[in-house]
Parts: sequence; C-alpha cells; structure tokens
Amino acid sequence: MPSTVVITPPGALLSPAEIREQLLLPASVSDGALTRLIKVATQEVDGPDGWLGRALGEQVLELRDDRFPASWCDGLRLYCEPIGAIVSVTYDDAAGVAQTIDPADYEKHGAALFARRGFSWPTTSNRPESVRVRYHAGQPGTDVPERIKHAIALRVGRLYRFAVSDPSLKKEVVEGVGSTEWDLSGAGALVADRAIADLLGPCRIWIS
Repeated sequence: MPSTVVITPPGALLSPAEIREQLLLPASVSDGALTRLIKVATQEVDGPDGWLGRALGEQVLELRDDRFPASWCDGLRLYCEPIGAIVSVTYDDAAGVAQTIDPADYEKHGAALFARRGFSWPTTSNRPESVRVRYHAGQPGTDVPERIKHAIALRVGRLYRFAVSDPSLKKEVVEGVGSTEWDLSGAGALVADRAIADLLGPCRIWIS
C-alpha cells in the first residue's frame, strides 16, 4: 500500500499574536505555549495524517510505494493537494540498487505522475517502498483559506482552555478583573466543535 510522509513540514499558519487577538487571550499567555498549541491544532487537519486530506502551508512530501504502475499510461496518485513541482523520482532496481529517473521521462498531470510516451516504468525490487516520489505540496500561508485558519484558531482555544481550566471549579473570581464561570455541561465545547466542523467541512478532500 502506498504511503505519504512529510519530508519538510510547513511553517506556522498563525502567529501567537494572531491567536491572542482572535481569541481575546491575555498577554500573559506565552508565545511558546501558543506555538505548541498551533502546531498540534494544525497537525490534526494538515498533511498526510490530517483530517482535511490536503496540504496547507508549503511543504515537501514523499509518496512511497512498492512498485510502479504496470503501464506507462497508468499514473502514480500523489496525495495532499495542491500538488506542486516534482523534486525527484527514485526507485530500487531489481538488484536493490537505488536509481533516479530522468525528469524528461515523466510528467505530472494534476495530482498524478505519468511516464512520458515512449518510456516504460522500470522494474523494481518489489520490496516495500521501492518507489519514492518526492514533491512540493501546499500553498503559501497567505493563500490558505481564512475559514481554515479560523477553525485552527478555535481549536487552539479549545486546547488552551482545557489545559488551564479546573473542571472541579464552577466559577473563578480574580479581584479587580472579573470572574469566569466554567461550562461543566460540555454544551459550549459541543458548539465550538460544531463550528470547527462546519468551517472545515467544505475544504475537505475525500480520497477514494
């Protein structure tokens, strides 16, 4: 079965300052804490293991398969669109020696890689991950849909509030600042989760 792995991960789509502004968090929340939460929230939806089935920020991925297609007209499906330029196509030959295919011998169409007419995919060792296609995926962070960024921010908020709240407390009072009352019923969390799902749903790529 083919698999896709991350070679170069994308940069952060949101900064700690943007999260603070969007979620109305106090300045006392450290950049380090928010950076870690942004990374976790993004990994849940981005890349080969993400729920969206797509690449968000610019990254380098690698498709690994056991063999090439049987025919030149059969393509290798590349995952996590949008798919950018091909970096390299390598394989282990019948003797188990790593080889690189000349870029002139293949071409990309959409999200699939095909051998050019007149070129046949070579025989491989048929061992696991004998074929490796490295490629660029994703888009600049500025081009990622705002609804996805907003969903990530909401998820960061959920993770943050879960980390700092004490479920045994119903109400917390800070002198001179005000009070916070915790929602112990879970209704608020369900509303947030529904909002996140509604934002991300139209952006999901279903892989058949």
